[in-house]
Amino acid sequence: MIANCRGGIGTQLIELMGWYALAIEARDTIDLININCGGWRDDGAGNVLKDYISELFVMPKARVRTTSGTAKLGIFQKPGIFDLILKHRKDIRAQLGPMKFYFPAPLVPVLHVRRGDYQWVPIETYIEYARKNVPVCFIGNIADDTADVARESGYTAAADISNTATIDWLAAFFAPEVIGTASTFIISMLFMDPTKHVKMFRNQEGAVFEDCMRPLLRQFEPQFPNFRWAE
Repeated sequence: MIANCRGGIGTQLIELMGWYALAIEARDTIDLININCGGWRDDGAGNVLKDYISELFVMPKARVRTTSGTAKLGIFQKPGIFDLILKHRKDIRAQLGPMKFYFPAPLVPVLHVRRGDYQWVPIETYIEYARKNVPVCFIGNIADDTADVARESGYTAAADISNTATIDWLAAFFAPEVIGTASTFIISMLFMDPTKHVKMFRNQEGAVFEDCMRPLLRQFEPQFPNFRWAE
């Protein structure tokens, strides 16, 4: 079976988990993973279409290649696949192979400052949270905004640990907790590890959150024992 994936790091990972779930259900295997990067334009939000899968895992068992295509699973239009991911999660993790490790892992919660596309909360929400919940460290998809939040929250520059999207994802995944909005960057962590400590801002704006992400989180919230809504 060929797995066609597209999107940023969280979307690629969720889509690939979905493909593996479908393959397991069909008693099939994934032989090739296409990371389809065709038709992408710089959106100014720090999002880059590239192969994140090979950066996340030591050696994926299937061959991974980038292409100029645009095909994808479209998992958010097929929500039943999320049930299959949780059903087969252990087998999927085994198929994905060992994950790379972020060392040293952050010792304090990571606040993910998501700006640009899907900026579902104002920048003041991050600042207020960081001031009230000391200590945290910061990652984000737009460097200037992440630095501004850290500074305005009263932290030194050392608290801003943001790096590449892959390093940021690994830092958040191995941190004791991650806080942010309902982007696939964070949601993918919950499906990789349902016991992950995650706080999601309760009041988020936008049709994508209201029509897709909030219902998804509400549906699976009972299966995420360490998921919490942050005010």
